[in-house]
Amino acid sequence: MTTMPTFLKIGNKPGINGTTDDPHSLDDYKPLLGLWLIDLALTCNWIAKPPSGSLEDTFANDPFMTLTGLPELGLLLCDDDLDDCALDIDTDDVVRRAVRPKRRSRNVRTKATERELKVRLMARRKILKNQGVRDDLPFIANIYRLSRMMTLTEAESAVLSFAASLTCFPIFHNALSPNYTDVSDSALTTILASITGHLPDDIRKALRRDGMLQTSGLIRLDSDAETDLENKLKLVHDLQGVMLEELKDDEELSRRVLCPSKPGTLSLDDFSHLAADIQLLQNYLTGAINQHEKGANILLYGAPGTGKTEFAKALVAKVGLSLFDISCTDDDGDPIAGEQRLLSLAFCQRALKTKPRVALLFDEIEDVLPGRHSNGYLGMMLTDKSKDKGGKAWINRALEDNPVPTFWITNDAAIDDAYLRRFDYALAFRIPPRKVRHRIAQDHLGQYAPNAAAVAAIAELDDLLPAQLERAARVARLCATTTPGQAWQNIEMTIQRSRALLGQTRKNLKAKTHTHYSLEFLNTDADIAAILQGLRVHPQASFCLYGPSGTGKSQLARKNAKGDPTPATFADSNFSQTNMIGWLNKHCKTVQPAASTD
Repeated sequence: MTTMPTFLKIGNKPGINGTTDDPHSLDDYKPLLGLWLIDLALTCNWIAKPPSGSLEDTFANDPFMTLTGLPELGLLLCDDDLDDCALDIDTDDVVRRAVRPKRRSRNVRTKATERELKVRLMARRKILKNQGVRDDLPFIANIYRLSRMMTLTEAESAVLSFAASLTCFPIFHNALSPNYTDVSDSALTTILASITGHLPDDIRKALRRDGMLQTSGLIRLDSDAETDLENKLKLVHDLQGVMLEELKDDEELSRRVLCPSKPGTLSLDDFSHLAADIQLLQNYLTGAINQHEKGANILLYGAPGTGKTEFAKALVAKVGLSLFDISCTDDDGDPIAGEQRLLSLAFCQRALKTKPRVALLFDEIEDVLPGRHSNGYLGMMLTDKSKDKGGKAWINRALEDNPVPTFWITNDAAIDDAYLRRFDYALAFRIPPRKVRHRIAQDHLGQYAPNAAAVAAIAELDDLLPAQLERAARVARLCATTTPGQAWQNIEMTIQRSRALLGQTRKNLKAKTHTHYSLEFLNTDADIAAILQGLRVHPQASFCLYGPSGTGKSQLARKNAKGDPTPATFADSNFSQTNMIGWLNKHCKTVQPAASTD
């Protein structure tokens, strides 16, 4: 036996309205939606003052008649100028032909029509109240689940069910839209109190900006001014697709409305240049989790493709946390507005509050948080006209009171200083050093490389982003070439095109070829081999090497530096011999024609 949900104050006779096994069937929800429509009409006095301008447009539109089960209103309220009006109507499953009486005085006819309309609405209301709705219907069951997840009061659950009905049942929204009912916050409180049966004070608390429904992001209330009733309340975007779904349990609802982050492709070993930061952040996250600390926020910023998101995933995995994303696109791949993403953040923070060892990832925050010279989304969360007060206050609370540790990621940290000060730790991401670049290149491209020098050449590109290496490997894999040489050619071409797109032109992509070096190829008047041997015995000297370009001066210095290190100093010059001798006389004690040793 089913019972009526306690947060909806209408009666219930189990089984009366169970017409189908389809969880999306509108028939099962008509008693609730029809009752709300009738109570709205009576509470707002639509009979005496039809909001659409006429009784016919207000009550005889298809959505209203369908949900209330009063198709005869079309006959009752048809055009007053007709002497008679024939219309087929369906009452108690019996189709009959009705003929409107002969024309009477307009005033008499209008008053009689209004009285008859009220009688029919009240009679139908009694039937709908006795029918009620089953509490095992998916919509009602999911309201219960959300109430448990977010610890809502019964009044908050009732407000949530009304807001969700406006979103999940288009016919309910359409039944209200012809009626231009602009309502203020106080009027909305009166209406919801009347149709849900809760005390106005309880409804007022449920609608407060700092109440659970708004701070948790479950609903969006437009309180700037008087607004159409059907647009006054909105359900958070993440819930719209699941409210009518038949879910197995509370955990399934969590999985549907929360977005687990996909595993990363890098490990903390790929960020060895950030070893000190990694150790600190591991200890920080562990302490925040163990001590249930609020307001744990980490900002990761830097150019796109530098590994910010991968770093967050690797760090969270190392600490042993489950990571959830704040989505930036919906199920159809369309971008989600910044305001809605903030509401989703609030919802996820509340929904994950009681779950152990979890963290949140909020990427692309530059689209959400206002910059130093713009207002961004300061108007979110129902701010009034003084956006700088309401919006900033809400964001500040989100950065101070969030119960779940959150990673905030941006390509541009030019964010208002009022928010930057509230991040516990901020880490900048640059192009990784060569050693790290080499390891990343080897991981992504090593299987395609013809030799080690090819990978080393890639690693030498000090402006190449890790993301570019990942994309190049993806292209090579999808091309599925059988020739290794062709695969590497595809990689080089992909990287070249990417570098051209991003304006990266500082270094050549190809590996350098090195000729074998030998002292025998030097043309000097001094015995270089003997001098270098002497350095090993007396490792202190200064040299000045001079001569035409390309004769091997710099290469000799490099060759010596690669051997047994000595504190020798090499000065390289292309000056004329006369100028060079003058320089040597000034800086060296003994001068040799081609080399000088001290």
